[in-house]
Amino acid sequence: MTLILIIIGIVLVVLEALTASTFIIWIAFGFLCAALTSFATSNIIIIATVGIVTTLLSVALLRTKYVSWILPKNRTETSYNEIIGKKAVMKEDYTADGVSVGVATINGVDWSVQCETDNLTFIKGERVMILKIEGVRLFIEKEV
Repeated sequence: MTLILIIIGIVLVVLEALTASTFIIWIAFGFLCAALTSFATSNIIIIATVGIVTTLLSVALLRTKYVSWILPKNRTETSYNEIIGKKAVMKEDYTADGVSVGVATINGVDWSVQCETDNLTFIKGERVMILKIEGVRLFIEKEV
């Protein structure tokens, strides 16, 4: 039985390494602790209890530390409001009429854009100034 528990634990560790789901590792830890317990006793209830309790405790106590160790450390939280006042590039021709929208790209992301000034024409490739964001739409003006 000890060998079976060890094999299951190792297989789960390998699966965790392949998926990085940060969940399978805790089950693997429980199986490996159960395998260690099986060296001391052959009572299946004690072995199962140790496996379950160590799995639950490791999830509760260690998961946050594990995730912060696995995930990249230099992630930066950004706000879309940071692009207000920045420049975008028109992806298509667009003539403002107060209703229609065009498409512009900023930081590699395409956005729906609208200009509140009627009869302004924007040409594909033209740089525009972002004035504000409402929902998923950027409001733009000609670059100054």
